[in-house]
Amino acid sequence: MVSARPSRPFRGFAPAAFAVALACLVTGAPSLGGGFLNWDDDRMVTGNLDVAALTPANVARAFAGLRFESYQPLHLVSYMVDGSLWPGRAPLYRAHNLVLYMVSAVLLLFLLVRLGTPLAPATLGSLLFAVAPYHVESVAWIAARKDVLALTLTLAAWHVHLSADGARSKRVGLSVLGALLYLAALLSKSASLVAPFMMLASDVGLRRVTWRRAVLGVVPYAALALAAAVSLPFLWSASSLVREPPVPGLLGRAGLVAWTFAHYLAAATSPFSLTPLYAFPDPRALAFGSALGLAAAAMVTALLIQAARRSGGAGPWAVAAIWFMLGLAPFLNVVPLYYLVADRYLLFPSLGVALAGALAARRILALARPDRRALAIAGFLAVVVAWGVAAASESRAWRDSLSLWEHAVAREPGAFFARVKLGETLRKSGSCADAAREYLAATRIDPGSRLALTGLYWSELLEDGRGAGLPADRTERMALEFAAALDDMPRLAVLAYRLERQGLHRAAGVVRERLAVSAGKPAGQAP
Repeated sequence: MVSARPSRPFRGFAPAAFAVALACLVTGAPSLGGGFLNWDDDRMVTGNLDVAALTPANVARAFAGLRFESYQPLHLVSYMVDGSLWPGRAPLYRAHNLVLYMVSAVLLLFLLVRLGTPLAPATLGSLLFAVAPYHVESVAWIAARKDVLALTLTLAAWHVHLSADGARSKRVGLSVLGALLYLAALLSKSASLVAPFMMLASDVGLRRVTWRRAVLGVVPYAALALAAAVSLPFLWSASSLVREPPVPGLLGRAGLVAWTFAHYLAAATSPFSLTPLYAFPDPRALAFGSALGLAAAAMVTALLIQAARRSGGAGPWAVAAIWFMLGLAPFLNVVPLYYLVADRYLLFPSLGVALAGALAARRILALARPDRRALAIAGFLAVVVAWGVAAASESRAWRDSLSLWEHAVAREPGAFFARVKLGETLRKSGSCADAAREYLAATRIDPGSRLALTGLYWSELLEDGRGAGLPADRTERMALEFAAALDDMPRLAVLAYRLERQGLHRAAGVVRERLAVSAGKPAGQAP
């Protein structure tokens, strides 16, 4: 149980806030000198004239409807600010992300203290949040700004909620302000829809507010969240962000949820093998992960029941677990997402990790024996340092597209889209033979992929064209011609003949391989 607050809970807050913000800066700084990436940065920012400047017309277009498979207009408006102040300067776009993250970490520290955690353990828990390697994706990737923007606005709304609960004369005005801030969070990213239920859990479990008062206090936020939750599956479906589970049926979906939980629990506690993209699980990996997920869920439930019995109710540890599970809820693949798992989905759940870290730190600081206390503090700080080193390393990988995709393929060789993006990056840099190898690896993961086959053909065509003097615009037209003919075997046969006559043997080999596979012959056997 969180005890009554000390008489001066915020004494020394400024140095603690500085330490937390500095930890964010140190781990995020390696990415600041990087450029725009060829993963959504290009289509959302550099190739999107609607965010080139902050104008009424651009803002109206952002709010007018779905953009980039989602409805997150404030996310796009934030790029308009960059476009007006420092157009085309990627390091400053990245700095914008990092500043938002630093603000959110300090707001989290402030929140933990306001919820009754003493400043020292709250600082240690917030440091865990600040250096978490799985936050790097949301901070270093310009196109993921929606994550840190939504979190910052959500935490600001949470603070207003706490202030409204303690100020009768200004309650209505503060409640309206809190609801507006929370609406802004929802218009940045829908992951924030779980926040009212996190507020409810902390009001009951930490602040010991009665259920009736707690429920009434979060009604404005919950109403907005439920409206967003109802619309979310329709938005996802309209944007093709929903996919069928790997194993059909109710059991298959339940197994996918358990596998997803196991993945995120492992990533949240041991974040040393993260990657921008993960391989689609095969049935064996899915079954193993499902078993681990069910076992982990049973163990966590048993521990929480035991803690509740000892404390006489839902205590702080239960609240930490509830925050984690609520944050994960939109991403547990109850409705399977296009990307089944992603590191950035851990940003909101990690509020629970921060609270758990603060609770653990409080126990450590309360140890009676100085030697044990010193050893435990050293162990906690060792975890913070290890996470910080890993986060700084992840940040360096996000500096440019080539580093990012080489990192992704090294960490997860079976990730199809990572192979495709590395192939694209190499092709555009002129390393066509290396690009072809990546596209070929992608076709082995997904043999029927039009994207991988077209990329392979294009890369081989460019490699052939070095000696044939083919202009770049012509190779692009020829690649589009190949993509259009992929399911037309007579056209492909004619294309292969034409390529051979022109001496473009590498490209012709790709076409003949496609013909062989379509004819049911073993790979590598021409028709």
